[in-house]
Amino acid sequence: MGMNHRSLLKSFEQSGYVVVEAEDKLPLIESRSKIAEFLRNEYNLVDPDDESLLNTIHDCTNLDDAAANRLVMSAIGYYAKHLDMSEVVFSACQSFLSSVLGPDIASQRNPNIVFQYPLSSRYSELHTDAPANSRYEIVAWVPLVNCYGTKSFYIVDHEASMDMLRRYGSQNEFGSWEAFKEEAVSRSTSLEIGFGSILFFSTSLLHGSAVNCTNESRWTLNTRFKSLFAPCGLKDPFSFYKVFRRSSLTNLALRSQ
Repeated sequence: MGMNHRSLLKSFEQSGYVVVEAEDKLPLIESRSKIAEFLRNEYNLVDPDDESLLNTIHDCTNLDDAAANRLVMSAIGYYAKHLDMSEVVFSACQSFLSSVLGPDIASQRNPNIVFQYPLSSRYSELHTDAPANSRYEIVAWVPLVNCYGTKSFYIVDHEASMDMLRRYGSQNEFGSWEAFKEEAVSRSTSLEIGFGSILFFSTSLLHGSAVNCTNESRWTLNTRFKSLFAPCGLKDPFSFYKVFRRSSLTNLALRSQ
């Protein structure tokens, strides 16, 4: 394990999130191409450049939030017929994920795609994924376009998230949700992530997004991984997760029942 890899793991353990450059970008390129292919088929478009098409799809058709939601659901179905999102993310950053999770891994069963066109109300309010999701999960957030400013999202590191959630839950220091959100945003980092990198973060962290005030659309994938034997949170382990990787020892143990 190289020094840079050790630094990534240390940074993740300290802050609860890290941006990892893909060691194999081909699965990400294939994912972007598959979404672009879907959009060309959906709207009878001929734009040859995948990135340009994803960035400007809002200029090619009339969209409101309801139509955008239907578009995303269709895109998820199309993507799932051709690619396994868990395999895509794992292939892109195998060394990092194997180091974090070990050899026995469960992954989210269904893929998720997020589309946020300029000035739409399709943004994510401040939240944490846990405890509904397991605190032992790691979230993979995969940009299919370059994400910056309001086209990206913000995240609060582990120490600040734990401090704020403690004060909100046990002492109720804030008085209102607006006051809580204002402090969270002030303590957050606005992430700038280019295509070819993946953000990994703990489900315990506060995070959210704002109205996309750029002139480009945002397309991202997200999925989750955890140790096969770690707690599942409140999710049904049989419908939410699938067995993704098993070690030789686990396979042997299963044959020994």
